[in-house]
Amino acid sequence: MPQGAEAAAHGGAALAGALPRRLAGGRRQLIARAIGLHRQQGLRVLDATAGFGRDAMLLAALGAEVDCCERHPTVHARLCEAIGHLPTEIAARMRCHAADAHALLEGVALLRHHGGDRLV
Repeated sequence: MPQGAEAAAHGGAALAGALPRRLAGGRRQLIARAIGLHRQQGLRVLDATAGFGRDAMLLAALGAEVDCCERHPTVHARLCEAIGHLPTEIAARMRCHAADAHALLEGVALLRHHGGDRLV
């Protein structure tokens, strides 16, 4: 079973529990480097296809503010559950939206209005 599917099958605690292992690479991780997190603090990121939130959790743990968008109700519920199992300082940097990414992208102006001028 793939790593993400295995964690998803065990619920939010397993998803959140996998985070320390992923943090070992720090800001040198490819996803962190791809968005420029290794050079710049305080980025606001839109994960338009959040799924179970593995990448979003990593980015939030590395200091980014992350808006997660997931349209599937069951996957969204698992994502919200996993966020609830994270340390408070990481969970506070994550927002979970039950919406299609296209609909959320139409609202990017609203995100920018609330301080998201550095949205990646």
